[in-house]
Amino acid sequence: MRYTIAVHESLIEQANNLAAFIGAGPEDMQTFGASPWRNSEGAAFALASFVGPSDLPSALKTSLARPDWDVDGLVDLGAATAALAVLDLPDPETASAPMATKGRIAVVPRMEGPAAISALGLSYPKEEED
Repeated sequence: MRYTIAVHESLIEQANNLAAFIGAGPEDMQTFGASPWRNSEGAAFALASFVGPSDLPSALKTSLARPDWDVDGLVDLGAATAALAVLDLPDPETASAPMATKGRIAVVPRMEGPAAISALGLSYPKEEED
């Protein structure tokens, strides 16, 4: 299933640690980088889109276990747990997508690129001309 995740700029480190916990290796600690996307209030967000298991939202509601690949303890469990605490998943009753909100991480399943970005309420600011 396709997932698009919007991370408020203040949560990029925490979100990258969570991505590493649910990902395949240390490279997942670089999932979220620049944060050029903006919501209607001007708050900045980083985006990532990936194909993951259909039960990912349920898995994100459980406690985290250190991944088998992390034998050196690279992933910060505290940061990943902090990311879980501010995770907004779709409403199971209505299936409506959460909006990208300052201080939160929003997850949108089953939507491709532009539709997911629109559902999150984000846009890419146009550069001003001189």
